[in-house]
Amino acid sequence: MKFSILNFTILTLLTSGALTQQTPKFKITRCRHSDMSAEELAESLAITQEFSDEADPPPNRLNRPIARETVNIKLFIHNVYSNKTKAGGYVSTDAINKQVKALNTGFKNTGFTFALQRISRTHSAEWALADMDKNAVEKKIVYKMWKTLRKGTYADLNLFLRPIPADVLGACNYPVNVKNRPTAVDRGVCDIHSATVPGSPGPYGQGKTTVHEVGHWLNLQHPFDGGCAKKYGGDGIRDTPAMKVSYGCKIGRDTCPDNPGKDAIHNYMSYSDDACLTEFTEGQITMMHKVWKKYRQPY
Repeated sequence: MKFSILNFTILTLLTSGALTQQTPKFKITRCRHSDMSAEELAESLAITQEFSDEADPPPNRLNRPIARETVNIKLFIHNVYSNKTKAGGYVSTDAINKQVKALNTGFKNTGFTFALQRISRTHSAEWALADMDKNAVEKKIVYKMWKTLRKGTYADLNLFLRPIPADVLGACNYPVNVKNRPTAVDRGVCDIHSATVPGSPGPYGQGKTTVHEVGHWLNLQHPFDGGCAKKYGGDGIRDTPAMKVSYGCKIGRDTCPDNPGKDAIHNYMSYSDDACLTEFTEGQITMMHKVWKKYRQPY
């Protein structure tokens, strides 16, 4: 899930305007799951399969709202920065509040709400610039940061805003059965690039990377996982058509013409520009509620 960005850092790309076009020249990866072991990733796919049938609305229910309970999730935000500049990862309180608003706006029709509990700030270049994809030493630094700062339970959302030194915009770990994997609790967090909060320049500056990543936190896969190999896409959900990875915002795009439906370019779990992302499907919403109730809420 990684793409070369020709030796540009992601922060340079975002702040220099190099990615301001609707169809970016350089392909940025919205997310990664390199923190999860092969066994944990397999478990997350098994969880998806567990609820796949329930997240598969019959044809007469497709795209029709379904009444659901409201789930209020506690939100803790940790801004970890190398210096008090945007380039150093420092995020103002105003920008953080706008990020919380963008998160709740993205989930407004899903039944999930996120209530900010506190904002912590940590000045640490070592933590802010640690790259878990680089080597085992760097990964341990990231783990230490998460374990030290994380608050609440496995059901509480912890967002780490920092200048991630890699070609990714963010990362959230999928839920697993923490009764069998207790160390996963400290890693059940979201790592978000500080240059993606609302007000940042470029096509990823409306705060929707966080919406996408929290979708993963609730066990949504990408609709493009598996490409055209599966009739209804690789996320185990019928109302997200099969597609290939999408960038920009090309209306009517259909990368799997032999499969039902056009590309879900407006879906939050695609890689489209922020301005293009506006929706979760009913099947995705059902999946999130089912996974939340069994794998996050009790812990």
